[in-house]
Amino acid sequence: DGSYEDTYFGKLLPYIVKKKDPLINLLFVNSPDYGAMMQRIRRVDPGFILLPLEYFLSIFDILRCLFISLARYFAGISSGAGYSFDGRDVTYLVRMAIKREFSSTYFYDNIRVYYEAKNLVKKVKIVKCYYPFENRPLEKLMLLVFRKFCSNARIIGYQHPSLSLRHTNFLLTQEEAKITPLPDKIITFGKITKDFMGKIGNFPTSLLEEGCALRQQQYSGSLKKKKSIENLLVILATNIEEYIKVLRFLDNAFGDNSAHNIWIRPHPVFSLDEAIAIYGRPKFRFYKSDKETLSDCLDWADLVLYVHSTVAVESLARGIPVVYLNIDNVINPDPLFSFNDFRWQTNAPDDLRPAIKEINELSESDFYSRQERAIRYTEKYFYPVNEKTLDIFLKA
Repeated sequence: DGSYEDTYFGKLLPYIVKKKDPLINLLFVNSPDYGAMMQRIRRVDPGFILLPLEYFLSIFDILRCLFISLARYFAGISSGAGYSFDGRDVTYLVRMAIKREFSSTYFYDNIRVYYEAKNLVKKVKIVKCYYPFENRPLEKLMLLVFRKFCSNARIIGYQHPSLSLRHTNFLLTQEEAKITPLPDKIITFGKITKDFMGKIGNFPTSLLEEGCALRQQQYSGSLKKKKSIENLLVILATNIEEYIKVLRFLDNAFGDNSAHNIWIRPHPVFSLDEAIAIYGRPKFRFYKSDKETLSDCLDWADLVLYVHSTVAVESLARGIPVVYLNIDNVINPDPLFSFNDFRWQTNAPDDLRPAIKEINELSESDFYSRQERAIRYTEKYFYPVNEKTLDIFLKA
């Protein structure tokens, strides 16, 4: 319809325009139908300049990136004397990981971002740059360019995902923190993730500042009332492997004898049908809720089951109890790993029915007391978007 809202920065961009600050929004286009995406970009008029990063890439740069990628793929990288971790030799694993990266498009994309950023700073006078902070290689390459060729620009990272112990890119050793290229400021979407990055992730606390949740819609409706649990919403997020493990978990928990209505909401990037094609048709009956909005799904749900998703936090914000499904991940992916008041954990399929029974048997006072503590927790997790919190970005 000609409208545009940025996936990561939401209301911040129109707020910057409102303040009469000149703005260029650069897009990292990750779509197999690049041409159709360009057509969509041409049709929108957001009130500021909207460009794909590739705008700053020449044919020569593309060929250079391709040459470097192929050279690394065939030549590899020296592992020197090898690598060890906790007294164990992990040289083979490191070599295979490096080889896998060189054989994928990730290495090429990272180099491409370096040259895009280099050409950008030559053509545009940059005063301040905001970017979604995930501490990934392409960000570090961009930061190296800015520090070398545009040292006066202020660089602001925005921490946008919920965090768990599996987010190893948000976990630095003290030595890493000294040498890792980092922005001038990292704005988090609340206190919980700021504390995680500072106390667990070893990020310099002087870089961290609490902002607001630009990606998450603030819920102001009525909270879920206590009732017998009938509707289970299953949130899938990470990849096809997670999908298959969750289907197996639920099959073993319910089989063909579930007394509950089950909706499965897949992640838009990963296909539930593909997972079913690999695993087979589950014995339990379910509805694939990929046409409904997330808000509709949460309005319907009495209980949310998850492995790794920000939706778990959003569920608590609506007063919905949640159950974490432990599907034998090597590293805990639960963004609510430090919260237990309105969250239950199942370590095996046989634990799921008893967990539901326990929630059903909570007294009203216990249910609403736990719900209240969950609301207070999510208020520290997701700060609201308003002029005061948006100004934090402008003043950073």
